[in-house]
Amino acid sequence: MPTLAGRLDCGVMSIYGHIDGKEDLLDAIAQRGLRDLRLPRPVPDNAEAILISWGRSLRLNLLEHPSLPVIFLSRAVIGPEIFRGLEALLDGLARAGMPPAMGVHAVYAVLTYTTGFVTWEIPRTVRQPESAYASSWRRAFSDLSPAEFPNVGSVLDELPQVAGADQFELGLIALAKGLADDAAEARTPSP
Repeated sequence: MPTLAGRLDCGVMSIYGHIDGKEDLLDAIAQRGLRDLRLPRPVPDNAEAILISWGRSLRLNLLEHPSLPVIFLSRAVIGPEIFRGLEALLDGLARAGMPPAMGVHAVYAVLTYTTGFVTWEIPRTVRQPESAYASSWRRAFSDLSPAEFPNVGSVLDELPQVAGADQFELGLIALAKGLADDAAEARTPSP
C-alpha cells in the first residue's frame, strides 16, 4: 500500500478512503481487468468454437494485464464481472447444446488452462524476446553430451516454442474439442 500511495502521490490513508485493504484492491484490479475481456460478435454457434474464442480472448486479456494471472492463481476472485462473463458464456454454450452444468466446468477448464499457460508464457517469451529464450535452451544444451540426449537434441529447435502462441493453440484446441465432444456424447442417447 505504501508503494501504491507513492505512485499515486498521495498518503496511504487516502487510499483507504477508497478501498478496505490489499485484498479489496486486488479484487478491484481483477474485476477491472475482466471488464476488458470481449468475446467475438457474433458468438460462435458451436461449443468448441465458443470455448476456443473464449480461451483466445482470455489469453490476450491476461497478456495485456500481466498481473491478472498471478491474482487469479493466488486468490478466489468472485464478483459482478465474473457473473457477467459466465452468464454470456453459459448462454452461448447452452444455445450450442451444452447444458449450463457442463458448460460451467468447460469454461473453468479453459480458464485454468489459459491462466496457467499465460503464467508460464510471460517470463519465457513475453518479458524477453523469443530469440533470447531460444538461446537459453541452446546455451544450456551446449554443456551436455548430445550422445547422452539424442531425443532432446533432435527437438532442440522445438523447445523454445513450448511457451508461445502455437503451443497455446495446440492445448486450447485439444481441450475445447474434448470438452465439446464430451457434451455431445452426453446428449446422445445410448442404444
